[in-house]
Amino acid sequence: MNVSLSTFAIFGAEYLYFVLILIAVIQFFLLIKSKRQQVAMLAITTLPISFIILKIAGALYNNPRPFVTDGVIPLIAHKVNNGFPSDHTILCAVIASLIFSVHKKTGIILWILTLLVGASRVYVGVHHPVDVVTSMLIAVVVAYACSIVNPKLLKFTWYVKIQELVKKYV
Repeated sequence: MNVSLSTFAIFGAEYLYFVLILIAVIQFFLLIKSKRQQVAMLAITTLPISFIILKIAGALYNNPRPFVTDGVIPLIAHKVNNGFPSDHTILCAVIASLIFSVHKKTGIILWILTLLVGASRVYVGVHHPVDVVTSMLIAVVVAYACSIVNPKLLKFTWYVKIQELVKKYV
């Protein structure tokens, strides 16, 4: 096993998502106000729906981690639980999707980092590829669906009130 690749993978699996979040936050504050509001409104629906679908998918499909089923020795410590889908990857993929919707260049950078996080989690032995790919698919589908549905929610008073708060504070 390549020591430098393993070191990079450990960093990618445990800490790279913090870098992704930092880049996304910086980009968020660099956006013009209307784009910040757009991202905030999309995040209000995309994040919880993605999390709910993640939990439902995990309840419906059990995929023990590679170090449990495949005899892989993980490079990082992890609980023995269901690895499907990947929490780290879905968080990164949702954030990348949100930023991509308003700033393509930074969104692509965030997607590259998301791929690195997912690949790192597979490499260090805490996820199977299906865990990270499914997380990315959930994020993309939910973000896209929310971008279509959100404008239709304007007929609901509760949604309009949330939008007013976002316009006031974001």
